[in-house]
Amino acid sequence: MVGNKISDKIFSTVVSIISFILMAVCVVCIIINTKKEPQPGDTGQDGKSAYEIAVANGYKGTEQEWLQSLVGSRGESGISVVDVKLNENGDLVITLSNGEVISCGGHSDQCVHEYSDWSIISEASCENLGIRTRACKKCDYKDYEIIDKEEHKYIEKIVSPTCVSEGYTEKTCEKCGKVVKENIVEKIEHDYEDFIIEPTCTKDGYTEHICKNCGKSYADNTVAHLEHNYEFLYEVSSTCKEHKVLKQCSICNNAQLFDEKIVAEHNYVNNVCTVCGKSLLTAEESFEFTLLEDNTYEVKLKKIENIPNTIVIPETYNDVAVTVIGDGAFKDLKEIVSISLPNTITKIGRNAFSGCENLVTINISEGVKEIGNSAFKNCYSLKNIELPSTIEKIDTLAFYNCKSIKVFVLSQNLKSIGEFAFFECSNLTYVELYNNVETIGNGAFTNCVNLVSINIPASVINMGEYVFANCPKLTIYCAFTSAPSTWSVNWNADECLVKWE
Repeated sequence: MVGNKISDKIFSTVVSIISFILMAVCVVCIIINTKKEPQPGDTGQDGKSAYEIAVANGYKGTEQEWLQSLVGSRGESGISVVDVKLNENGDLVITLSNGEVISCGGHSDQCVHEYSDWSIISEASCENLGIRTRACKKCDYKDYEIIDKEEHKYIEKIVSPTCVSEGYTEKTCEKCGKVVKENIVEKIEHDYEDFIIEPTCTKDGYTEHICKNCGKSYADNTVAHLEHNYEFLYEVSSTCKEHKVLKQCSICNNAQLFDEKIVAEHNYVNNVCTVCGKSLLTAEESFEFTLLEDNTYEVKLKKIENIPNTIVIPETYNDVAVTVIGDGAFKDLKEIVSISLPNTITKIGRNAFSGCENLVTINISEGVKEIGNSAFKNCYSLKNIELPSTIEKIDTLAFYNCKSIKVFVLSQNLKSIGEFAFFECSNLTYVELYNNVETIGNGAFTNCVNLVSINIPASVINMGEYVFANCPKLTIYCAFTSAPSTWSVNWNADECLVKWE
């Protein structure tokens, strides 16, 4: 700390030993009147103003610029210098932040001053000048001294550059909190790691690039998805009209039915083709027809001798469509091996084929919307069935105890599966549901001990109790993240493996 004492006897000595900047600051410290008015001495010669002294010591700016250089910024607390100016007599006038005004003029007196210790009026800081005072013990004159600003005391923090922001050196003053950024370093390049995503039958392949530092990613090098590679899985039907097989893609496991278009010759036995079921008997000889309210016919088999093992239902009777297989129409007929339905059928009634223990194949034609209660109950020999796209409802116990069925590809328009619909289908391994099914009833797949896979689409709103009870091999693929609140809490009571989407 360097000061400049101003008194009317040693003023010129002090001015000569300080630098012009500190001299310019220190000239604000002058003697002011004390509480006790001194006796005036002889009038001396007028001295130079503080600005003139600064110019004489090398200052080259204007008077206003010089005055402005003496003003520091306001501190957060305490007393600081807020204004410095010259009055009309050339005396320096200092205004402090507490409102006190100090007028420093050139005075001369005959007192040989004996001063007290310095007393701080305003502390100096990194941003502001300070000021201190002392008083003559004899005459109570006061002497003032400007205190230089303190040096900043910086703490340095080096911030390394990243791929999203620049690096720099941050300096923070411990005293005043001033922050300075310097030594700016440009962002670094992204450091990408490459991941090759192979194409599948359903999705394109690509290369994904992920930055190790910031996680930014992008994809390129798209590769078109692969073609399905279908392999034979099951034979669904084989007649002299068609030959359908179920194939599964070895890459993505998608299953699809294919028509191989293999045509066989009819093989008639007892007036019925053993391959396709075409009958040489007339409709009147074989069936009983009942006219319905919508002016279509319901059909049932008559009690006839030598029931053929293959039944072909006619499309019309008296030029009117046959639309319904009546309740119990072929119930407990153990002679029947194969049944062919016409495209005109819309409903298979209650117990229609129940107890047909030797029934192996049936083509359920397009147009059928509903399969009634217990329609195929205890059809032990019935094998894989393809349901048409028109099926909307499979009623309670519809395929109860159909032990030979291995694969069910259900209708795309199916909305409801009734209670115990596939109960005890012990050889069923695979079931595919489409995204229209809304309801699956209580115990629908109970005791399907060999069922391996079933998908539950996002359309399922209602799920009953114990739907998959005693299905120890089953994996359930659910298009949900968790079970909806509308499902029974016991829907998966046996805790089969569930893979949520």
